[in-house]
Amino acid sequence: LQFLRSQRDAIGKGLLSFEHSFSLKMPTSAGKSYITELLVYSELRRNPQAKVLYLAPLRSLSHELNERYEKVGEALGFESFAAYGGNSSTLDNVRLNNAQIFITTPEFFASMEGGDDGLLDLFTLVICDEGQLLDSLNRGANYELLLSRIKRRGRARFLFISAIIPNIEDVNTGLGGGREEFGDSIYRPCEIKLAYAERNG
Repeated sequence: LQFLRSQRDAIGKGLLSFEHSFSLKMPTSAGKSYITELLVYSELRRNPQAKVLYLAPLRSLSHELNERYEKVGEALGFESFAAYGGNSSTLDNVRLNNAQIFITTPEFFASMEGGDDGLLDLFTLVICDEGQLLDSLNRGANYELLLSRIKRRGRARFLFISAIIPNIEDVNTGLGGGREEFGDSIYRPCEIKLAYAERNG
């Protein structure tokens, strides 16, 4: 396998071996998705009882991730399940129990968790995608409270992902990780093309 410079940096700093939390700050198109899949695969291979909670703040992102992990899971032998809208009481609990990866929004998961105190104990790895949501005035506080409740159980490890959040080290230590357990790369493997329009008449 060949990895991009940003991916090699994250793996070298412990992405596949961290104990509590690892945070990943990389620009768009720098390979976050691929090494996240690598971590998920490593988690599921290492522990037959593993279960991954993938928190994606947008329904469109949840849908996209679900399609991706269905394909990856079919090839690698694990099952994913997504739920990110509607009424949590209509959730297919059988599919949730059978799936190794559960993809949902923080709000939907919080509504589920409120009705099932044991739900937090199911997961061994929690992936927080688009982590800059913690800075959101509307949604950040509830997201942070949810992560605090999961952390308090002490069972799950965290992978925190963002392309833009500035205080990645502080977030990582807040989730229980070490000050060196984060990837912070500015490497972008593709060119950015800029253009400007000039108004004339």
